[in-house]
Amino acid sequence: GDLTVACIDEIQDIASSVWPKPDSRRKSRHVGLGRLLEHLAGFPAGTWQERWKRRASTTGAGPSVTSLPVTAIATC
Repeated sequence: GDLTVACIDEIQDIASSVWPKPDSRRKSRHVGLGRLLEHLAGFPAGTWQERWKRRASTTGAGPSVTSLPVTAIATC
């Protein structure tokens, strides 16, 4: 389906269902994806793709995902 304006929880749930094994890596992938999406959510735009592009144009390379703080994930 179209995830361009999906909430963070929806994207994480779908991503978790299609990520390859091992299952032991799913939690770290889930956390990493949440950090990335939380960071992108801070950029004003209508879609995730637009946020990604805005991030690149306003911050250059920007912080690495591993340096982003752990924050509460927005719910749907």
